[in-house]
Amino acid sequence: MEKDELLKISELADFFGTTPKALRLYEKKGIIIPSKVDPLTGYRYYSVDQVKKLNVLVELQELGFSLNEIKKIMKGGLKSQGFLDSLYSKKVEWEQKKNELQKKIDAIETIEQNLSRKIGSTEITAMTEEERAWFLLNVVCVEELKATKVLSEAIWL
Repeated sequence: MEKDELLKISELADFFGTTPKALRLYEKKGIIIPSKVDPLTGYRYYSVDQVKKLNVLVELQELGFSLNEIKKIMKGGLKSQGFLDSLYSKKVEWEQKKNELQKKIDAIETIEQNLSRKIGSTEITAMTEEERAWFLLNVVCVEELKATKVLSEAIWL
């Protein structure tokens, strides 16, 4: 693509694996404005600069930034302190999600361990409904301080 060559909206969308509808949304939000709009047909055309901006937009979306965040980043410039702050905030957000996911993985592993230890020779299908419910409660509740476990134990006693 030469410096003065323009791409149609469909060509640009295909190149980035997106849709013309998405590009029109970016235009509506003021993030990526076409270089040229044909007044007769309404066709939108994009320059090399818009291709670069769309590339940045797609990358930032992949990192989890919202369109509003991307708009602020693009207006402030990629070398600004605001962008660095945005990156740091997004990193902290992903770290928190990673920690939450790790806790869930750990809980599943604990349930697996509890199940393999407690099932032993006990056949779940041979248990009564009440015994099965109590057994599952003890296997699945992995956090000892959970109020629901304490309440459940009081109910079962």
